[in-house]
Amino acid sequence: NPAAEHENYFRRQTYLCLQELQSTVGSIYEAVNIMLPYVELESGNCGEGTKYSLCADGTLHITGVGNIDDRAFATREDFGILDVNIGGNVGAWAFAGCKELNEVKVNCTKICDEAFLSCPKLNSLTIGRSVTEIGSGILTGCAFYIPSGVRVMYDGTMEEWNAVVKASDWIGDQVTVENSVVICSDG
Repeated sequence: NPAAEHENYFRRQTYLCLQELQSTVGSIYEAVNIMLPYVELESGNCGEGTKYSLCADGTLHITGVGNIDDRAFATREDFGILDVNIGGNVGAWAFAGCKELNEVKVNCTKICDEAFLSCPKLNSLTIGRSVTEIGSGILTGCAFYIPSGVRVMYDGTMEEWNAVVKASDWIGDQVTVENSVVICSDG
């Protein structure tokens, strides 16, 4: 029957077109996910010689040679990941009250007092080997209980970690660190 063959041909062609469309949409979705970390939503200065960039994937990148101002990002709720690479200090209370912040990687000279005060979701902190000094209570009021899946990591050796000048209460109140556990690159 020529009419039935014709109808089957168009059904098959429609099916193939839909498969191609589905594949294209999947490729577009993958491309968008790959690009999210590079889509900048906001940028500016956060201290003399220090710039920030907030990306669509929820990561706040901070770079420069200077310091991050005290309270520069306090109480912001539009990022969950923080990546700091600066030549100066992370100011006091710079990220205090950032309720969505859960992961921090920081390379700087000094982490000042209570830099991450009251960040209730913060459960991962990686301290770079460039850090030479840590102030008081940097994790006060955070979600930390170590070693229950939460971690403070140091990018250097245990010897280098021991050389970092730390306030006696550097970790902060309401934070339990069993046996002062900090995971260093050499164990």
